[in-house]
Amino acid sequence: MLCEYCGKQEATTVLKQTINGKSQMVHICSDCANSMLLNNFFSDFSFSNFFGTNSTSAIRSQKTCDQCGMTLEQVIEGGKIGCAHCYQVFSKELGRSIEQIHGKSTHIGKVPKSMNGVIRKKNLLTEYRVELNRLIAQQEFEKAAELRDKIRDLEGKDETSC
Repeated sequence: MLCEYCGKQEATTVLKQTINGKSQMVHICSDCANSMLLNNFFSDFSFSNFFGTNSTSAIRSQKTCDQCGMTLEQVIEGGKIGCAHCYQVFSKELGRSIEQIHGKSTHIGKVPKSMNGVIRKKNLLTEYRVELNRLIAQQEFEKAAELRDKIRDLEGKDETSC
């Protein structure tokens, strides 16, 4: 594909910009990218800069995951988490960065089939509780009592029976 700016050279860089949900992609050659200073855009990138260097390295190295032994300093320098528990241990330091990268800080992807019932039950209970609060606020107490009973029944069931 030819550069969309000069139309002369092969495009080597793709720029993607999303504004108000509408994405636009532009393919440009390395010369046009250099003239726009895009090749140097990430030259200063490092995980330590990304995660912030406001705290001193001594403070960062003191915080350690009690399950895998990974320190915050190692996470920041390497850009990798040691284990699943690290997300909880370092949530204060990494939460904002994870949201910036992924758009959310909670898992919304696939889960093991064995967990489907548990998650479905949790989501249903949350939905029922929101609806219960709405019914109470609107003083629809009979419907609220029925929903309260459904919640109690669901809470009493085994997680795998959903």
